[in-house]
Amino acid sequence: MTRFLFSPFQKFLIWATVILVLGFFFYALRSILIPFFLGLVIAHAFNPLVDRLERIYIPRAWGTFLVLALFYTALVGLFLWTFPLIQDLILKLVSKVPALSLEAHGQVQTFLERFSAYISPEQWAQLEEIVRTYMGDVLIGLGRLLGVLFSSGLAVASILGLVVVTPLVSFYFLKEWHLIVAKITSWLPCEYKETILTQATLMDRALAGYVRGQSLICIVLGIYFSMGLWAVGLQLGWAVGLYTGLAYLIPIIGPLSGLIIALIIGFFYQNDPQIFIFVIAIFVGGVVLETNFLTPRLLGKNIDVHPVWIIFAVFTGGYVFGLLGVILAVPVAAMLAVLARFLLGAYMKSTLYEAHSDAKR
Repeated sequence: MTRFLFSPFQKFLIWATVILVLGFFFYALRSILIPFFLGLVIAHAFNPLVDRLERIYIPRAWGTFLVLALFYTALVGLFLWTFPLIQDLILKLVSKVPALSLEAHGQVQTFLERFSAYISPEQWAQLEEIVRTYMGDVLIGLGRLLGVLFSSGLAVASILGLVVVTPLVSFYFLKEWHLIVAKITSWLPCEYKETILTQATLMDRALAGYVRGQSLICIVLGIYFSMGLWAVGLQLGWAVGLYTGLAYLIPIIGPLSGLIIALIIGFFYQNDPQIFIFVIAIFVGGVVLETNFLTPRLLGKNIDVHPVWIIFAVFTGGYVFGLLGVILAVPVAAMLAVLARFLLGAYMKSTLYEAHSDAKR
């Protein structure tokens, strides 16, 4: 059998080409990869449970089917339970929009009339022109942003893809998990296999620790927000609270969306300014609880990444990969942190660092 010999520079070119091709592949198909990534994440999450079922002599195929059937049945049941309530709330909100619009228009008109008494007609005309110009730019920019997120996320993947493809992909990934891992391991270059597997194990631990810790954070915050919003009398406060807890899977954007929903229901639907203040106080308390107590204790060093880099990762992931990038930003940042620490350690032990150190002396 012919053996191909490559120089170090040729090896570098080959691996750089492979990485670039894979990067371009994922970027080009980012709009349709959501069901496949979700299936992979679900399979990774439930693999330890299926392994335990296998150890008590339940065939892996049956264990996979049982675990995923329970999981998706729970999801469908939760959707069927909450959808009629949410639909009723939306219909009532829509029916109140005309009256709320008239009331808001009257309040704005009154404010503008009072404000116009303090400026000249020329200044008022300039102000109207500035507001008209910049408001149009803001609305156009907001529309483009929403269009990018919507077109690069669930819209292109489609509801059909999420509902049909994700369960199928998760089933095959979970059923063949160990075979897939063994096959990918066999493809690794023998010279670097041990190093790659060591770093992959560390990344897997970081990812598993993140999933466990973030799941507990979501559960605790879901209970906190549900009880708090229900206690202050918010309509469907328990449902909004559960959604907000789950939305903490998506940093920044998730909790902010829960706050906006709660404010819309409390201020516009119930028309109660007092609830508006209570809702803000509850969400501020949730942020304090999450940042000062839950994250340090439940995540600990599993996410050894500075908060600024997490924010950067979220915005970068959203800009490049849309909704999928926002969802995967933090776990990917945690895994890249493992790789960065390995590369930094390798650099500190290399002649690049030693030569620089000698030059200083």
